[in-house]
Amino acid sequence: MKNLTALIINDFRNIFRDDILKILLFVPLIFIILLRFGLPPLLEYVPVVSEYKFLIVGALCLLTASFPAFIVSFIMLDEKDEGIFVMYRVVPMSNLKFFSYRMGFQIIFSWCYSLLILFLSGSVDMLVWQKFAASFLFSLLPPVITLLTITFARNKIEGVTLMKLLNFFIFLPVAAFFTDIPWKYIFGIIPVFWSYHIMEIYNNKTLFLAALGIGITLHLLTLRLIFNIFIKKTSQKNY
Repeated sequence: MKNLTALIINDFRNIFRDDILKILLFVPLIFIILLRFGLPPLLEYVPVVSEYKFLIVGALCLLTASFPAFIVSFIMLDEKDEGIFVMYRVVPMSNLKFFSYRMGFQIIFSWCYSLLILFLSGSVDMLVWQKFAASFLFSLLPPVITLLTITFARNKIEGVTLMKLLNFFIFLPVAAFFTDIPWKYIFGIIPVFWSYHIMEIYNNKTLFLAALGIGITLHLLTLRLIFNIFIKKTSQKNY
């Protein structure tokens, strides 16, 4: 418990000593303001946008949910530069606790950020339980981003480049909703497709629950696959 407390304190020190990381913590508030006060006038002047309002809200929820991943990724890339990752090969139990904390940190913050947007933006008419469920799905994205970044990026420069590429895949499924229905599900292999999809079909409880289940399953399978790759790479001496 003492080790975990020390790790939490150290992480928050790292966050608050970096201006960019501090800003990322408060960006969700800007998105809430934009959705609450900026989206209604936009819909009034450009009514056709209302048909795709769910995409706007979903995209901002996903983008907001990804901010904790950027924060943790930068912290862990710093640790990689300092050679701290060597401990993964030596203390496997600490490795498990370490990742449980780091992934849990992201999920909790992302879940809270998404809930704030869904509850305070006034942009969606979901039931309360649907907002909690949708937020949980959004919160599964950050661990995937973080593991991909620290697994394949060797330093912060490569990390920034990789995260820009991952942002492309976060928004790529939006194209599915401008295509014919049979073709849109091709994008279903990308886990975040289902995050957008549940925002579209929340009026149908059965379809909502089915899409939620598929989305959670795909995120967890992706996370498991990347984690296995990460463990293999950390076992290499030149990692």
